[in-house]
Amino acid sequence: MEDSAGMDRLRAAGMRGLPVVSRGDRFVFGVDLAQVAQLVGLTYDATPVLSPAELIARYHRVLDVAARFAEQIPDAHLDDKLPHRDRSYLTLVNHLVQIAADFLLVAAGKDLIGRLAESVPDANASVQALGARSVGLKAELTHWLEQVGEADLARSVTTYFGEQTLHQVLERAVWHSAQHARQLMMVLGLLDITPLTPLTAEDLADLPMPEHVWDG
Repeated sequence: MEDSAGMDRLRAAGMRGLPVVSRGDRFVFGVDLAQVAQLVGLTYDATPVLSPAELIARYHRVLDVAARFAEQIPDAHLDDKLPHRDRSYLTLVNHLVQIAADFLLVAAGKDLIGRLAESVPDANASVQALGARSVGLKAELTHWLEQVGEADLARSVTTYFGEQTLHQVLERAVWHSAQHARQLMMVLGLLDITPLTPLTAEDLADLPMPEHVWDG
């Protein structure tokens, strides 16, 4: 963030976004832990530990707690900005929910590139609308898994960080949303509000989660 020439070097290496890990003149996307491991000479099995059914159950939990956290944020603070980010608390919740909606589009055959990779809705929905949308998304996720079965999870999906299985994309969607739910818990802490039904270590177990809730 403090290196004005850093983005120029990333673009020259073919990178268009963050996070990126570099070693010498080699660059890989930081979201692909298998590529990162290969870059630094480690062995890493990128196969998700959790089954699709277990991941969907975790997603239900994440969407539930995120909706409750959002309801706890006072209306007067919804437009407050996150530390060192041009993103409001309400925008964060919208992004978290949009990740689940965009996963369903990828599961239906779309590539995880462009706007789907960004998971930014056209306009921010209200907290109440997001709660209702989360309920609908949980039903859609369950219906999708019941319809396609687990065999479809092995198919290859084009993403902005390379070819991945749909199972890996599902895992990424779950931990991506879960990380933002952790950040909502942080937001409540900043407002001196105790989170209702906080995420636990059990909720996050076997997901490739970052250690820290926030990098700012």
